[in-house]
Amino acid sequence: DASRAHYAEAWPSLLYAACLRFNANIHAEPSDNTEAPEVVDNRTTKMENGNCEFFEPVDERFHLLFGICMEALCAQRDISVENTVFVLLSLVTLLDSTENRARLLKDRTLAIELCQIMHRTGLTQESIEALLLAA
Repeated sequence: DASRAHYAEAWPSLLYAACLRFNANIHAEPSDNTEAPEVVDNRTTKMENGNCEFFEPVDERFHLLFGICMEALCAQRDISVENTVFVLLSLVTLLDSTENRARLLKDRTLAIELCQIMHRTGLTQESIEALLLAA
């Protein structure tokens, strides 16, 4: 319980760090001198989500981070302006990669929802930094 207050305050920074790391690991290729051990995965390789099918864990991680950003922007009354800026930075960082933009466009409803939330964010924020990130 003692750490709950810390994480309640620090989660936007952690989200931003997770998005930075996710983008850094997209292009990371395994080195030639290390062989990855083969791991048997008993799960099915296909997971379904109402509108779209995800075949790779990287897609699932993208949608997890994207979903956290979208949820936070939908509940803007509950977060400070500084936290909103961190969430917008996280979203911009996440969508900086062309692969991630392609993942987003696999499901057009997500892209439409993103446009609506960014429009609302641009209309409701008073911070110049948040407005520039939402543009």
